[in-house]
Amino acid sequence: MIRFISVEEASGRFAELVKSLGPGDEVVLNNGVHAVGRIYPLSEPTGTRLPYRARGTTAVITHDASVGLAALLRDLAPGGEVTVTEGTREVARLVAPPSTGAPRKPGSLKGKLKIIDDSDDVILEHFKDYL
Repeated sequence: MIRFISVEEASGRFAELVKSLGPGDEVVLNNGVHAVGRIYPLSEPTGTRLPYRARGTTAVITHDASVGLAALLRDLAPGGEVTVTEGTREVARLVAPPSTGAPRKPGSLKGKLKIIDDSDDVILEHFKDYL
């Protein structure tokens, strides 16, 4: 089951969200406009012990993820991943969305947009039959 939740709402009940995840479940975190991260449960219901974690992955405890969720998501690189732990057990993965392509370039539409007339009278003239 996929659930969509705002980052603010998830911050207040992050531990509860992680505990409620079952196999195949997913939580999509959004900032009101865009998806900014996803929470997946680990494939094994019991989790794996921390010493067997892949080298180079980051781990945070559930409480720290709850308190600083927005900052954690903001600091994650596109496609980056953080393992969420509870005690010595890994319980979930927090994943940032992948990069959407080339970064936007300011001024790339310069000269391509032409404003014909800025007065409301011209616009209202087109809608006179409806007013």
